[in-house]
Amino acid sequence: MRYFLLVVVFTFTLWGDEIQRIESIVKDIEELRKQYDASLEQHQKDSEKIKQYEQVIKSLKIKIKNQEKLLKNKENKNKKTVKTKKCIYEIKKNDNKFPNLVMKHTQKDSTVQIEYFTASAFRLRHDAPIYNDVKGSVIATWEAKTSFTSNQRFGKWIKITGYFTNRVWHSAEKELWVHSEDVIKRQK
Repeated sequence: MRYFLLVVVFTFTLWGDEIQRIESIVKDIEELRKQYDASLEQHQKDSEKIKQYEQVIKSLKIKIKNQEKLLKNKENKNKKTVKTKKCIYEIKKNDNKFPNLVMKHTQKDSTVQIEYFTASAFRLRHDAPIYNDVKGSVIATWEAKTSFTSNQRFGKWIKITGYFTNRVWHSAEKELWVHSEDVIKRQK
């Protein structure tokens, strides 16, 4: 009986180690299931975030397309206005059929002489027409606050001898005149 008891104890000890090993495997499997479930939940959350980001991207793409359309429309409007201005200019240019005739009121101005003074910087008060000669025809319209230089005056006219583009001075290559009423002398 003793042997029987020894065999039983010995068997249980062998089986006990095997049972503990099986229990540890079961615990590992349960832990892996928990991790798997947690990763599935995280994957679902991530896929929802991805869908939200995709919707945001789609809406931003739509906004970009709308802004590009608006920009193209503005550019087309600007191109159309420039073309219109050129057409108007050509009509005005061809409008005078007797360009060499002198009007009576200009003969009164013949007593006025060109006055020379120290070169100074000027600025336009507002958008102003620029003429190709004293009482000549309009060749351009300059924006308000455009800076230029001059050293000549003829009555109520000021000759533009140079102008500034991006803070760089350029000499006027052709005759440019402006009304003195449209001009402010710049202070140093």
